[in-house]
Amino acid sequence: MKKILYTLLLLLLASSCRNDEIGDSRVQLDNIYSITDDPNDPVRHRIYEIYEKYGVPVYFNDTIGQVLVTTDVNGQPYYRYETLDLGWDFDSYNKATYQFDYITDPDRQYQMLDAVEYYLDHASRALWPHTFFITDGITTISKDGKNTVSKIDKDYSLNFRVIALIPKNWEDDSHTVMDNLKREYVTEKMSFYKTDIDEFASISSDYYDGFFDALHEKIGTKIEQPLGSTYGSCAMVINGVDLAALLGEEIGYVWNESTASMDEISVTRVPTLNTLIRSVYGQPMSTMERNSYTEEEIEIMTPLAHYAIGVFGFVYGSPYYPGLRAPQNAEDDLASYLNLVLNQNPDDFREEWKNCPLVLDKYEILYRVITDKLGVEL
Repeated sequence: MKKILYTLLLLLLASSCRNDEIGDSRVQLDNIYSITDDPNDPVRHRIYEIYEKYGVPVYFNDTIGQVLVTTDVNGQPYYRYETLDLGWDFDSYNKATYQFDYITDPDRQYQMLDAVEYYLDHASRALWPHTFFITDGITTISKDGKNTVSKIDKDYSLNFRVIALIPKNWEDDSHTVMDNLKREYVTEKMSFYKTDIDEFASISSDYYDGFFDALHEKIGTKIEQPLGSTYGSCAMVINGVDLAALLGEEIGYVWNESTASMDEISVTRVPTLNTLIRSVYGQPMSTMERNSYTEEEIEIMTPLAHYAIGVFGFVYGSPYYPGLRAPQNAEDDLASYLNLVLNQNPDDFREEWKNCPLVLDKYEILYRVITDKLGVEL
C-alpha cells in the first residue's frame, strides 16, 4: 500500500513540475499584438500612438512576434514565429500560402498611417478590425494540389481578424478608399442577415433594371411633352410640383424653311426626366446638359429628382446608367443605400426622403440591422 502511495506522489510531483515548466514558457498570444513605442522612429511612434488611442495594431510585415516554446538540453531557447494569417474568412478558411510585397519606405509607411487613422476616426468601433496589415501586393498559392498562383488586385482584403490594405492598387484618394472599405465591411457583415436583406429587396423587386420613364408610365406619373422640346418626354409635374413654373422659359431657336434661317422662340427650361435625374446626381449625358442649369436651379430640382427615383424605393439609379434606369439588382441597390446610410445623419436622411415611403421603409430595415444587430452607430 505504501509503495502505491509513494508511486502516486511521484506522479503528482512530476505533473506539477511539468506544469511549472509550461507556465514558464507560455506566452499569452494577445501580448504578441501589443505595440511598444520608439520615440526615435517616427513610423514606430505613430503606430504606437494609434494603438494607444484605438487599441488596433498596424503592421507592415506579416511576421509580428515570436513565442518561446521551450529550451533545448543546452538551455537555448526555441521560438515559434507568429505571422498574420489571412486564410480566415468570415465563414471559411482558405488553405493557401501567401507572399507579400512589403512597403519599406518610411515616408510611404507614414502616409498610409494617415489612411488608417482616417478610417478609425470615421468608422464605428464595431467596424474596427483586430489588426491592420499594409502591403503593396498579396499573392496566394493554393494548396489544392494545383499550386494555383493568383494576385489580389483589389484595394484591400477583408478577413476575419485582419484588414489588409494594398495601396499600390489604389486609383482613388485614400479617403475614398477608406469610405468604400467601410461600406464593404458593413455589406460583408450584413450578408449574415439574409432574411432582412430579402425583405429590403422585395420592396423594389418589381422595378429592378427598368427604365425610369417606362416605370413612371407604369405607375401613372404625369409626364408631358413641353412646347419646343425635341428631346423626349419631360417631367412637367412631379409630385404636384410644376417644374415649368419654377424654371421658367428661355430663348430657343427653330429652323424657318421659308427664310432659311433660325427663328427665336420661347421654350421651357423643363428637363427631360433622364436629364433631371442625371443633372442632380452629377452625371449628365453631355457637356450641354452639364451647363444647362445653375447651382440654384439644381437645388430646386434635387427633391424632384429624389422623388423621380424614390417613388420606386431607390436612392440612386444603375451604376452604369444612373439617369436612365433603375439599379439592376438588389446588390447594386444595397450598395447605393449603404453609401448614403453610412455617411448621413439618420434625421437628415429621413427628412430628405420624407416624400418617398418606399425609401423610408427600406431605410428602416437597414437601420435596424446596422444599429441593433451589427452594433454600428449611425
